[in-house]
Amino acid sequence: MNDIINQKSKLNKLKMDIDITASIILCLYLFIDLLRFFNIIPLILGNALYVLIGSIAIIYSVFRKGIKRQIPIFCFMFFYISFGAIGILFNRNIDPQELLWPFAFIGLATLFLNFKINNKIAKIIYYFVIALLMIKIILSGGVNNLNTASSRNTIGIMILIYFAIYSITSYTCGKKIAIYPILLGFLVNVMAIGRSGILTFVLLIVLFSFLEFDEGKYKISNPIKSFIKLFVAGIILWIAYNILEIYFVEMMLNFQKRGLESVRSLIWSNYLTKTFTSARYVLFGTPISGTYLLDAFNYNLHNSFFMLHAKYGLAPLIVVIILIVKSFIYFIKTKNALYFMILLSVVFRMQFDYTNFNAQLDIILFYFMFFPYIKNEYNTKI
Repeated sequence: MNDIINQKSKLNKLKMDIDITASIILCLYLFIDLLRFFNIIPLILGNALYVLIGSIAIIYSVFRKGIKRQIPIFCFMFFYISFGAIGILFNRNIDPQELLWPFAFIGLATLFLNFKINNKIAKIIYYFVIALLMIKIILSGGVNNLNTASSRNTIGIMILIYFAIYSITSYTCGKKIAIYPILLGFLVNVMAIGRSGILTFVLLIVLFSFLEFDEGKYKISNPIKSFIKLFVAGIILWIAYNILEIYFVEMMLNFQKRGLESVRSLIWSNYLTKTFTSARYVLFGTPISGTYLLDAFNYNLHNSFFMLHAKYGLAPLIVVIILIVKSFIYFIKTKNALYFMILLSVVFRMQFDYTNFNAQLDIILFYFMFFPYIKNEYNTKI
């Protein structure tokens, strides 16, 4: 009887802890994200609304939780924006409007760092995005026929963002995540024919097969349970293959045609070769031009860390890498297997596209980067 009373007490406390305003802000972000992606609103308006909603998140966090709590985030923002301004002068890879992007995406990360978001809302949002993208791809006759603001690779990034948000709210609310949402995310990536997105969700499937939810926490499960999870996942994917065979065939033809190799390695080689021709380029970022590939891909080196260096220079690159490594170490020390695996998947995805440092996946990356420094009841600083 006492156990039942205690469980009800914990449940009531959890409901009280959930911040409704923060959950509404998340819903507004989803609304803006979809309108912008499907070209329902002009790109410039969507960008402005991102900055607005992120700024609202910052103001609300300061108003409810106090400015002292936000000091690590604000210090980084000042540092980051300052080197962005230097980049405008020295490398000309960064557009002046990008100086506003930290207010958008770091702002939304601040929201997750300060408040518990309703897990049910995050779960509904994730499944809604999955269903919407599947329906749009099917009705359009394939992903290449979609009218979107960016390439098909963005679909995989969107799925990763909303899955990470769902995972974060599950962790903060003490809820279990089954492997099935990840399998659905994998299927959308198959339909979108994005190799990087497919590989990222394959990684997530494998990683989550080795996770076990026990007494409100995730831990590494035993090999037998992991094998069973992978076996069940395989059966589900085999059934999905028979239903969505045309998309699997198209995906496999794309892998057969392009393999795991791509022009990316040549782009990176061109960039590094040019970078080491000048100490100024090493310190302040290398202008993305001067070779056929750099001229062709001057907006996207297809690697987030290279783009960070190109736009902001060496110092922000070093600081970001240190913060990411420290987060990995923190999650190992605190035995936070869930966050370790999500961060690993995000960093993996960052290697193949310009997904971060003034893009939506920053919300997730910056959340994990600053998580060790923002104290919550589910997070005690070491």
